[in-house]
Amino acid sequence: MIDVTKHLERHLQSFIDDPQPFSFFKGLSGYLDYAFTVPELKTVFEKEIEERNADYQKLDELEEKSLKELREVKSKFLQIIKKRKIDIQKFHRYSTWVFRAELNILEELEAYENKAGIYSGRPMSEIVEDYLFDIGANFLGLGYKKDVEKFLALPEDYQRYEINRNIHVTVNGNPEGFIFSRALWERRDMNKVIERGRALKPWGSFEKLYQFSIAYKNSQNAKDPMINFQSGYVGEFGIQKIDLVEITHMQADLDNYVKKHKPFAQNISRDPERHLALQDFVPIVKSVHNILMNVASKMQDNMSSTEYWVAKDSNTGEYYFKGNKIHFSSPNAGYTKIFKAVCEILPKGGSVLYKDIPFKKDAVQRALTGEEANFFRYVKSVKRVPQHIPLFEASRDGKE
Repeated sequence: MIDVTKHLERHLQSFIDDPQPFSFFKGLSGYLDYAFTVPELKTVFEKEIEERNADYQKLDELEEKSLKELREVKSKFLQIIKKRKIDIQKFHRYSTWVFRAELNILEELEAYENKAGIYSGRPMSEIVEDYLFDIGANFLGLGYKKDVEKFLALPEDYQRYEINRNIHVTVNGNPEGFIFSRALWERRDMNKVIERGRALKPWGSFEKLYQFSIAYKNSQNAKDPMINFQSGYVGEFGIQKIDLVEITHMQADLDNYVKKHKPFAQNISRDPERHLALQDFVPIVKSVHNILMNVASKMQDNMSSTEYWVAKDSNTGEYYFKGNKIHFSSPNAGYTKIFKAVCEILPKGGSVLYKDIPFKKDAVQRALTGEEANFFRYVKSVKRVPQHIPLFEASRDGKE
């Protein structure tokens, strides 16, 4: 049996106290590579990312609902503009600003929605709301209050929401704000839940290390970058809404560390690395390590308490029996093949039908089961294993 706790601790100690960022993050990459090769530890990452993704799924649903409500308002505003023959070229800007002089406010909004040459890192619902605010504000300024009255925020809304009260938009001398979508405020609340989770829940640390692993691999493979900025990066754990900008900044910091590590690095810019600051990563790594060690310890306890336990090191391919490394006298021996076959079929023990073992069955029951269990006469173990230890149990009729 492989002592995963020792491997984890050895990997951690190889870098955690290193004051040099270059070697620290190189060691961290090796630590994560090892953790991802252990199925039980990789599952921890998967579960944490699943919790994160569940929150982002809710955020996506609220974003879609928000856009549906906002576009219904947009459609009504377009009808008002057409009905009243309003010259939108004269509209004032309050929450938006001109990106292209040749585009009016509606054409600019369309360009955003259709991703036609204008991009933003903000959610589309936030962008659409800003443009609707400006259109609604201009309606008020033109005296068309009745056309937008149903969208004006109520007194209780100002207490419930952080509404933009633009000082340039007044009704009876009072600054006014709009609510075009209630779902948009739910989405904003959900975003706060995610940010709190990122700061307070374990998944925030796991997310950070997964982002780092992508940045590190991308930095090592610059000719074939992993990140596509148009489609986004989903990655091994199906991670949603991954922060591509953050990963890019991490990669830039890594590249800077590499440059500083090279000879004659005194000519390299000494700008601080803000996204891969070593002092910020140490507590994150330790937090994740403690969780992984807890899982690894339980793995150890479960394996140690199993009477009939065989294990295979996924990295070296070596076999173990109750913690003892097994040295096969010949890789082609029938006993070797049987042992390997059974390990593949039942890596954690259990019952297996003889018909499911893809080798000759003669002498299997004598060699591996019952009181004789003479398997160890043909292989050498690190420690002397007493006779009469059944590796596997079989029913007397030989059907199992």
